[in-house]
Amino acid sequence: GTVSESVLFPGVHVGPGTRVHRSVVMQDCVLGEGCTVERSILDKLAGVGAGAVVGRGDATIANRRFPTHLDTGITVVGKQAAVAPGAVIGTNCLVFPGLDLAALGCDRLADGETLAP
Repeated sequence: GTVSESVLFPGVHVGPGTRVHRSVVMQDCVLGEGCTVERSILDKLAGVGAGAVVGRGDATIANRRFPTHLDTGITVVGKQAAVAPGAVIGTNCLVFPGLDLAALGCDRLADGETLAP
C-alpha cells in the first residue's frame, strides 16, 4: 500500500493496494487489501475491510449530530469499530467505538452522518 501525509502508530497493517492519505491510524488497526482511507482518524484496533473507502466525500457537509466538531472534512472511526468490506464511509462521519458495520448491515454512510449504537 501507499501512505502519504499520514501518521501510522505501531502495529498498523496496511494491505496490498491500500492507499492512506492525510490520516491518523492508531495502534493495531488493520486495513485490508485495496482500501482507501482519506482525511480520517482511525482509533486503536479499528478495521477496514477489503475494498472499503473511508473519508471521501463533500467536506462542506457538516456532521448532523455533531456539527461543531465534525465540519472540516475529518471522518472518525472509533476504537475497535469494523468497516465492512466494500463499504463507503463519507466525509465528516463518525462511527462509534465497537460497531461492526457488516453485522449492522451498513455498507454506506453518507457525508455528515453518524453511526451510533
